[in-house]
Amino acid sequence: MWRFAFKAYDASRCSKACLLENGVEEDPVFAQLIRAWDNDQVVFIVRDGCPTTMREALHFLLGLCCATPTALWFEDKEVKW
Repeated sequence: MWRFAFKAYDASRCSKACLLENGVEEDPVFAQLIRAWDNDQVVFIVRDGCPTTMREALHFLLGLCCATPTALWFEDKEVKW
């Protein structure tokens, strides 16, 4: 399971319909745990059709919102790229 964060401005430009179509939804519980709001970030979780590699995940995310994520987690561990 992948989670990712976008700056709030980038997240606001994402189409909610597109996110839902691709099995992505906002994850406010995880965002609260990592204090994402302190850095003006919105955290999302990929529930369905999860990419299997970091490269696939980044390609998937860029296709969703045309924005680069500010953070990426796989199985609740932050991935550095």
